[in-house]
Amino acid sequence: IALLHGSMGTYEVVGVVFITAICTVASSVALTSIPAYNDEKSAYFVSNPAIMTVLAGALSMLISAAFMSLFNMAADSLLYVFAWARQEHAGHMRKYTPSPMMHLLGRELEEKPALALQANARGRFTRFSHAATKYKDVVMSTMARGKTSPS
Repeated sequence: IALLHGSMGTYEVVGVVFITAICTVASSVALTSIPAYNDEKSAYFVSNPAIMTVLAGALSMLISAAFMSLFNMAADSLLYVFAWARQEHAGHMRKYTPSPMMHLLGRELEEKPALALQANARGRFTRFSHAATKYKDVVMSTMARGKTSPS
């Protein structure tokens, strides 16, 4: 769960960048290729498409940032409710957890989140300390297997 929570910030930034880029490119293409915006005799004529493209990009960035922030809060709320239910209703999680979430969480489904919110040695929280502690042996053994002697 710590890994999922930490990755939501990345999804939020990537989502804002992609949504803004797509909307900006779409507005630029629309303003330069649709005849209604190019013809000076049209009621919808745009004299400076570059300024309108920048304004459309800024507006799409504001809207996408609000949407992705809401998406991030919804995902965090779902993770919080899952962690609370796992703590309060241990042993019944498989009965009520959707199958995609069961496949995603695996063994962590029934475990208590003992290390997820504990401070590290310096007294600072890290988002990945739980995942790093839990899977360090697997990572280290994988790295050791990857080292081969030149023969």
